[in-house]
Amino acid sequence: MEADFVVGDTVKLRSGGPTMTITCLDRPYNTDVQAFCTWFKSNNETTSQYFPLPAIEKAM
Repeated sequence: MEADFVVGDTVKLRSGGPTMTITCLDRPYNTDVQAFCTWFKSNNETTSQYFPLPAIEKAM
């Protein structure tokens, strides 16, 4: 699954939400590889968070 994503891909959570950009693929807290994603909130402020790869899909 890790090979399905690269830094710079635009993705969304499978459950919905904003379009995000993968800024890093990493193993935080000694877990499986996760995507560190950044996106804009409604007030044009950016926010970032780690997401497990099975929770995201490429944005269309």
